[in-house]
Amino acid sequence: MRHHSIKAMVLLLGLTITVSAHAFTNGQEATYVLGQPDFVSNSEGTTSTTFNNVRDIALDLVHKKLYVADKDNHRVLRFAYPITANQPAAECVFGQPDFVSGIPPTEPRKNTFLNPFGITVDSSGRLWVSSGDHRVVWFNNAHLISSNQPDADGVLGQPDFTSNAGGLTQKTMNSPMGIDIDINGTLYVSEADNNRVLRFDHAASKANGAGADGVLGQPDFTTNTAATDQSTLSRPIGVRVYGTTLFVGDRSNGRILRFDHAASKANGAEADGVLGQADFTTNAGTITQNTLHAAGKMAIGGTGQLMVADGFDADRVIIFNDVLSKANGADADGVLGQPDFTSSGTGLAQNRLNMDSHGGGLTIDSSTNTLFVCDDNNNRVMVFVGTLSGPEFNLKKGAHYLPEGSRVDFGSAQSEATFTIENPGDTNLSFEETPIITLTGTDADQFSVLTQPTSPVPPLSSTTFSVRFRPTTLGDKTANISITSNDSDENPFRITLTASVPTVPTYSLTVKKSGTGTGTVSSSPAGIDCGTDCDHFFDIDTSVALTTSPATGSAFDGWSGEGITGTNSYQMITTDLNRTVTATFNVDTDIDGISNTVEDAGPNQGDGNNNGTLDSVEDHVATFLNTESEYVTLVSTTGTNLSGVSAQENPSEDDEPNVTFPSSFYEFSIVGLTAGSAHTVTLYLPLDPTLDTYYKYGPEPGITSAHWYKFEYNGTTGAKIEHTKTQTVITLHFVDGQRGDDDLSANGIVVDIGAPASKNQGSGGCFINSL
Repeated sequence: MRHHSIKAMVLLLGLTITVSAHAFTNGQEATYVLGQPDFVSNSEGTTSTTFNNVRDIALDLVHKKLYVADKDNHRVLRFAYPITANQPAAECVFGQPDFVSGIPPTEPRKNTFLNPFGITVDSSGRLWVSSGDHRVVWFNNAHLISSNQPDADGVLGQPDFTSNAGGLTQKTMNSPMGIDIDINGTLYVSEADNNRVLRFDHAASKANGAGADGVLGQPDFTTNTAATDQSTLSRPIGVRVYGTTLFVGDRSNGRILRFDHAASKANGAEADGVLGQADFTTNAGTITQNTLHAAGKMAIGGTGQLMVADGFDADRVIIFNDVLSKANGADADGVLGQPDFTSSGTGLAQNRLNMDSHGGGLTIDSSTNTLFVCDDNNNRVMVFVGTLSGPEFNLKKGAHYLPEGSRVDFGSAQSEATFTIENPGDTNLSFEETPIITLTGTDADQFSVLTQPTSPVPPLSSTTFSVRFRPTTLGDKTANISITSNDSDENPFRITLTASVPTVPTYSLTVKKSGTGTGTVSSSPAGIDCGTDCDHFFDIDTSVALTTSPATGSAFDGWSGEGITGTNSYQMITTDLNRTVTATFNVDTDIDGISNTVEDAGPNQGDGNNNGTLDSVEDHVATFLNTESEYVTLVSTTGTNLSGVSAQENPSEDDEPNVTFPSSFYEFSIVGLTAGSAHTVTLYLPLDPTLDTYYKYGPEPGITSAHWYKFEYNGTTGAKIEHTKTQTVITLHFVDGQRGDDDLSANGIVVDIGAPASKNQGSGGCFINSL
């Protein structure tokens, strides 16, 4: 367990705390090895299972991938994760066309590297690579790439992918070694030959060759003097971010510099702490518990442990527990690669290392206490698995671990974040409050918890929770989360949620279309015309009406998405969140308004009237779902066509008659008639013996306004209702232009909307079989 959660109290009271949690034991043996078949081999090779001077390693725990920078083979290998045996085979290679090619490129290209030195992966699965081409390139969605030697998506340090000149400006680099990216997409690059660290804000959105936004180790972008003081560097190799804190492996000064709130530091700012040396002006290259010989690359775990590759003659990894609370020059808490803090020298064994002067790259899977160490001169990666006693609380957002007290920025518009709670301990982690996650603070109402974590969390397992920011007012927003658990030194664990809203909140409404058919979607107020424009921002709490229009030969089958459901072509939705909705259109062969997809899934394998022909190809038959999600079938006179068939909600609830409508209102037209002729439509419903009458809502001869009226059979027009053992069958009698035809015109078309009803009567009532 760690104690940086009480850092402020420690500093205030001047207390000294000894941290007992330590996942690794001094000099322990590795569990697995990559690049070699065993722990006594160190041959170089160029295959899918071997390396030639491996320099860095990076984990993508979100997408279960492991990347290795194979420097002298001029490539980066991708492995499936986790690693469960010695010498696994890579599944993909970057920088070379295949697994047996390892020659350097004759000139820089979009898909090659010259001596890749550093790699890291951000939360989206984007792979970043620094190389001897004096540049950093990145590959979007690297975990999804399936072909070898893919093209990079962007470059920094050079104006394009074919340049490779080293330089000392805001836009150029000279020997970039270490790279890391923070939770907000800020990229840090250590330049060994320029004795500086460059900062690129929102790096993935930068144009090729864009300039850096800040520099540490030098006062400006055109100076590269090496020195030993609080604001300078001498051949920096590694960089690692933990929360908002940047650690820099200052190799030739034998130290690690700590920069708090690094992204907001001014150019040339002083460091806030130092490890490996007693103070900021000492650079003794000794090998002890509190000194570093050749500080290189680093890893930092969710438990607050900083692991440092100490190369050259030291050939070790030094571990500092609870690094955020370490005083300058503090003792290390653990060592790997050597039996103790004063031993040194190379070795080829299960517990020894052979690092060059730059030190090998490191990465850690804190969820399982698994540390990966690039043992470069032995052409291998050592895998050390540790154990933590008791329950342990780690929190991360995406791929980034959050120290206690972290501030998580949600930006200026609606956004969501998923957090992961890990338990790398050997005992269940339990939470002490219900609900586990609560929001407090001035602007807690602007945030909401979408999902809660589960409890308990078993050893080496995790759970997640998600939070949404939904601004309704302008200004800066702050809310707090406090999580209590049975991890004694992380109880409670606190983070602060922040946002800033400079303008009136707007929310996006995105309409997608799916299915085998086609159609359009429009909105009122205007903005969606899909068609061409399927995405629009509306002011907060705008009521937007969406209307679908299927193309000829297609039918609208319904809506899906947050805040919208149903099959009505007209829907209202409120823009109180960023919403994405989908309108589904499918092919409608018989053009009756019901898609083949719906009709073919109906009773009798799509033959609702059981005549041996699919309803989807009969233009006088329609089988569809009513508003109760029950299948019904409409059959008109043979030789006519059904059109515009749908099940609707009550068209006028406020003045409805004293009856009950237990099902839908059915809307349709009969077309292809002889003007003024008589026709019938039969409606087959699931059995409901209470149905005893049929009502229409619309005009009738002599009353042209829409109103309710009972559609009783009068010998010419009206409804007859009968009940079989399995169905309720309603036969509707129409005469074109007479009662029941809503257009009241003898024009060869009958238009209808109506519904079967049950009379509101006592238990002694009865039902009528025909009207």
